[in-house]
Amino acid sequence: MNDRRQRTGLHRLWAAALTVGLGAAVGALAAPLSASADTPCVPETYTVDQDLGLVHTSVESRAVQNSTSSAIPVTFTSSVAHTVGTTWTSSGTISGGVKIYIINLTVSVTLSVSTTDSVTTSIGVNVGPVQVPPGKTLFGNWGVFEQQTQGTYVKRICSPAGRTRPPQVASGVALSPVAQGWKVWQQ
Repeated sequence: MNDRRQRTGLHRLWAAALTVGLGAAVGALAAPLSASADTPCVPETYTVDQDLGLVHTSVESRAVQNSTSSAIPVTFTSSVAHTVGTTWTSSGTISGGVKIYIINLTVSVTLSVSTTDSVTTSIGVNVGPVQVPPGKTLFGNWGVFEQQTQGTYVKRICSPAGRTRPPQVASGVALSPVAQGWKVWQQ
């Protein structure tokens, strides 16, 4: 009788081992199938929600008033070299910050405009001559034109198994440098 119990227990042990082993084998086969069916984890993205146009960040300002009775020619020459970089201002915090090149690449592709991480203004760049009528003032700002966008930045923590935590999301405004230049107007 004791020998029969041992054999029954041994059969149960084999049945349990076979069940566990089969479950593990099915799980091992199914894991790669489900992982490959998932969308790959893209760690960081920026989406342009709205094009806010070109803005000018001034590094130097000039003004010439024409107090004569006839038009006068005015030329401005830049005298400041200054670097203006991409900026991101957001409603939330992204742990570890944002990657500027991701913002600029997205802005460039989405809006078909060439942006860069930073632009350094040059000394000796002229604008003019501009004819200034009597009683008017010519204003000039030397600086960097930047593409302004409103967008959403998403940062995911990726692992070999896919997304393991909820993404960090922040909405904000980005200024991406395009080129140096003068902005002039009369009043």
